[in-house]
Amino acid sequence: MRRLLKAFRRLGRGVRAEWLGFQGKKKTRFSRWVFQRRKAIRETYKSFVASLRPVHRALKRVRRALSPQRQRDKLAARIQRLREWTRLVSEERRVKHDICRVASRSDTIIVGPWLTEVGFEALYWIPFVNWFAQRHKINPERIIAVSRGGVESWYSSVANRYFEVFETLDVADFAHRSKDRQESSGSHKQYEISDLDREVLARVHEHFSLRRARVLHPSLMYRLLHPFWYGRRPYSLLEHHSRYGAITPPAVPEEWGLPERYVAVKFYTAPALPGTEANKNRLAQITGRLAERHNVVLLDTGLALDDHNDFSVGGLNKLMSAQQLMIPADNLGVQTQIIAGADLFVGTCGGLAWLAPMLGTDTVAIFDDSRLLHNHLSVALTAYVSMDAGRFLPVHLDAVNTLGL
Repeated sequence: MRRLLKAFRRLGRGVRAEWLGFQGKKKTRFSRWVFQRRKAIRETYKSFVASLRPVHRALKRVRRALSPQRQRDKLAARIQRLREWTRLVSEERRVKHDICRVASRSDTIIVGPWLTEVGFEALYWIPFVNWFAQRHKINPERIIAVSRGGVESWYSSVANRYFEVFETLDVADFAHRSKDRQESSGSHKQYEISDLDREVLARVHEHFSLRRARVLHPSLMYRLLHPFWYGRRPYSLLEHHSRYGAITPPAVPEEWGLPERYVAVKFYTAPALPGTEANKNRLAQITGRLAERHNVVLLDTGLALDDHNDFSVGGLNKLMSAQQLMIPADNLGVQTQIIAGADLFVGTCGGLAWLAPMLGTDTVAIFDDSRLLHNHLSVALTAYVSMDAGRFLPVHLDAVNTLGL
């Protein structure tokens, strides 16, 4: 304010002096002088207003802080955050206590049964089981892994025994009961032990003649990591409860008749890649471009095990379907072997795309909608750096078309 007053005083003195000596040619000089001083005053005023902005913001904060309603709202928000944090920490402690109880004795430990999506099994469940075995120093002789699709190699580092669900359950019955479990629980994830889980566990006891065994059920992992997936807990929660490592499946048998070098392709419908007609056409074009340069092995199964359906692509040269090599009891195991022997894996972002880099295979994961992928992409990109994994390249479907690939 003082600078502004001084500027006005100087202007007044200058105007008075100029008017007292105002004659003929001095008029032009006076006009130039007024213009120059006006510009200086304008700049002084702008700097003065700018200097008042921090004061204005500070006064605004003071008014808000002194408001009783504002204080009540802030206190209520803090109490709510404290309650939420306390609830999360309490639940985390309960889950860790339950996990320690599973490992506390020398009984046989049943890991599973895993009955749901492939992507979560590869990206979260197996690293969680690895962490459990390392953290509690569990001998692989004690662990029986229970899953479906012939994925014994996925658990070979932690379990010496494996139970195949499809050896005792019909595929159609399994799909029907999985759908009923999803409708009754409201989620396709195993947040609790269902009747189907109990039946599978009973068959495991019968098959291995177990008198007593403890169960590391997937619900423990879901309860522990649920806050992370929904943004309530940091990445460190997952980092401290998972161990990522390479998976080595058996080599591809010669009798399968696969080319010496090939690209494995698996496109299926998912939230990240909806089964629209436009997407089908674009994926067919991508597969066709690949088939022009490489031998392509399609990993279509023809099995209706969940709500994911394979995109049908056919009628192209250098294109081979592996469907005749699979049965329900080994379909995932066969796909694992084929991916491990491939030069490249190209498929929907999710499912086997999370597994392929762990097999040492470079992977191009294609998606059209990334809304449900952000957390998983971050986890995958971070995890693969920590291990000897193949390159993982997530690509938007529009980018593939834009590049003319």
